Amino acid sequence: MEDEVSRLLQRRCVWMTEQGQVPVAEGPMSKVFSTEALVRASQDMVELVGPDAMRSYFEPTAPQDGRFEHLMRFSLGTTIYAGTSEVQRSIIAQRGLGLPR
Repeated sequence: MEDEVSRLLQRRCVWMTEQGQVPVAEGPMSKVFSTEALVRASQDMVELVGPDAMRSYFEPTAPQDGRFEHLMRFSLGTTIYAGTSEVQRSIIAQRGLGLPR
């Protein structure tokens, strides 16, 4: 479900841009939701696979060639670059809801 909602938010931003609108609150909404959904999904995968999921691709017997471990590291970084989730939430509150700083 989160993947579908994430894609819909991203498509809404693209549609708004094509219509000549600026997605001032929708862009940050898409970024926050998508990155945090990725973190939750990667944590779920690691929990499902167990301790072996944290084995690096340098280990020849790592499940899925170490992709689980890589996904976990990568997903945590997505909540930081291009503005942390907290900064994005602040932008949503200011621009989308009209709340003060």
